[in-house]
Amino acid sequence: MNSKNNPRSPFHLVYSIFLLFGLFSLFTGLERIYAGHQTKQWQTVTGKIKSSKIYDQGVGKKRIRKPIIKYIYLVNGTQYQGGSVYLGDENSRSNLFYTNQMVDKYSANQQALVYYNPAAPQNSVLETGIAEIPWPSYIFGIGFTVAGSGFLWLSKNGK
Repeated sequence: MNSKNNPRSPFHLVYSIFLLFGLFSLFTGLERIYAGHQTKQWQTVTGKIKSSKIYDQGVGKKRIRKPIIKYIYLVNGTQYQGGSVYLGDENSRSNLFYTNQMVDKYSANQQALVYYNPAAPQNSVLETGIAEIPWPSYIFGIGFTVAGSGFLWLSKNGK
């Protein structure tokens, strides 16, 4: 039996994994954008920036500089501490311009508007939306989805 037409061939499994990985990557990127958009509907409260500094480690191309901003805020008598500028960001960016901009904007001991999820007040951000479009998710997602679909189609049609 020809392995190209056999749906149980190892190649068929690999192509299916490509397709599933691609769809998962696309879904992850879309989910991140949607969740960031939802922050625009969160409640706001005035909080206080406790610390604002630049995390700097490594050298050359492996150097990482990112903002580390910690803040406190009060919701219904309960104090919370946050560390996210954008949802899911967790201060993980390494863009120097962004880092300097955020540390300057949110300096220690100043007040800041904090956006919090009314259903889970421990989830908070200083900026609504997302910091950047998750391009890697889209690029890998589209690439793997197209490759997996194309290979599956070719293997099914015996070409």
